[in-house]
Amino acid sequence: MNQFANVESYINGFDGKAKEYLQKIRSIIFGTVPDSEELINYNIAAFTLTKGGKREELVDYKKAKGSV
Repeated sequence: MNQFANVESYINGFDGKAKEYLQKIRSIIFGTVPDSEELINYNIAAFTLTKGGKREELVDYKKAKGSV
């Protein structure tokens, strides 16, 4: 399994509709909460919507290994 250094590499690991949807969700998050922060958490793309806040994760459940 790939280890992702950042959210960009995580999203680029997908193709087709999954990649398109993840890019759109990312855009919506930054459009709605411009100060949100991206990170990789458990090798999954995640965002904090408030500084130091709870992480919200972007997952393609068809590719996910284990539980989230």
